[in-house]
Amino acid sequence: MLKIKNKFDFIFHQDLKNIKVVVGDCKYIGLELKKENFHNINGPNIKRVIFTDGGNAELFNNNSLSVQKLRVYSSVYENKKRLQSFREDLDAIAYTSIRNGEIIYTLETEPNKINLSLDSNDSSIRKGMNRAQISSMFDVARRFLEIKQSSDMCRKFHNSLIVLDGTLKPNYPGEKEILNELYKTAEENDCFVCAVAKTNNLITNKSLPVNYVLEKIAPFEKWYYYPIMQNKNSNHKAEIIMAKLNKSSKFIFRIEIAKHNMNNIGTIIATLKEFSSDFSFPGYPYGLIDADRFARISNDEKNILRLRFLHKLNKEVVNSENNTTAHDILNRIINR
Repeated sequence: MLKIKNKFDFIFHQDLKNIKVVVGDCKYIGLELKKENFHNINGPNIKRVIFTDGGNAELFNNNSLSVQKLRVYSSVYENKKRLQSFREDLDAIAYTSIRNGEIIYTLETEPNKINLSLDSNDSSIRKGMNRAQISSMFDVARRFLEIKQSSDMCRKFHNSLIVLDGTLKPNYPGEKEILNELYKTAEENDCFVCAVAKTNNLITNKSLPVNYVLEKIAPFEKWYYYPIMQNKNSNHKAEIIMAKLNKSSKFIFRIEIAKHNMNNIGTIIATLKEFSSDFSFPGYPYGLIDADRFARISNDEKNILRLRFLHKLNKEVVNSENNTTAHDILNRIINR
């Protein structure tokens, strides 16, 4: 343990001069961290803000077929008070087919909002060197639904700030096109688009976390930092900002703003700051806490939905799921 402590001491006692961000992706160029890139948070707020998040729960999986309940939720705030909320539940099935010797996953939803097919070895869903599990398709579908619902909200509520959970970087085939539709809709309806990520993996050339360095050199109690890197990824049409939105917060969040909205960066960050005073999670916009809470499908609800679905299947089909649940049974035995 002494050897480990010494390694910590070495890394965290380095000086913070000539320190720059290292991204590890040639499409992004990390910049030197400087005090002059910190900005105090002030300015006018956007009157209407819409927060969107999604959830899902698996009801059946036998490796060749998977059935899940998908949920997407948006809450509309005006002058910091929740005005309306919108929730949509969808049933979804993913199934396998063989195409030229390759395993293909196809996902369909009811109502028909998402229909997509991906190779099980697609790098965007694969785990390490192994082909992806069929349940990975629902993560893609949930993400697409969140973006599509944000576009719908922008059409219904002009002049709004749209806030997504996560980033604005397209990670899945077809996601770029759905994001582009959101940006187009936002421009047509005078909306702003941003996303807040709870985690980030940015580090520096001295192996220190970016969040740690920013906290050490920040000249203000609450602030946003920009620019932190050059984004040369033509598919990723957003700028990346780091921000501490509440002086009591222990967290610094990665915020992304659509490039066409960067002229309003101060207003967008100031608006997020106004939503970041919840005592349970200071510094994180409580509209996203609200959206997460109502988008989630609880274990109790999942169990009820699963039992209702399994009741409709014959015994042989239900038993085909057993090979995927053995690990869960062992966990229950060990954790009694």
